Amino acid sequence: MEAGQPQDNVLYLISFYFNMDNGYVKGLMCSLKAGVLSQADYLNLVQREMLKDLKLHLQSTDYSNFLANEASPLTVSVIDDKLKEKMVVEFRHMRS
Repeated sequence: MEAGQPQDNVLYLISFYFNMDNGYVKGLMCSLKAGVLSQADYLNLVQREMLKDLKLHLQSTDYSNFLANEASPLTVSVIDDKLKEKMVVEFRHMRS
């Protein structure tokens, strides 16, 4: 087959309609995937001895502002609640 044949045009149209129908979802998923903590982030977090150090490290990730308004002393239950809240907000955004 030579380039420019009708089969090539069909493939182009299929990819165009995929992007039109599913491009937003794909972009959303790529964005959320980019926000997941890396293995290096996780290893860095596990080495933290104090919760305020954990908060400081999280500020350099996509989780930077989810503990911004929390008063000291920071507790594990507050971090747990805020992480769940962030996950629920992102899940609801994906569903809508």
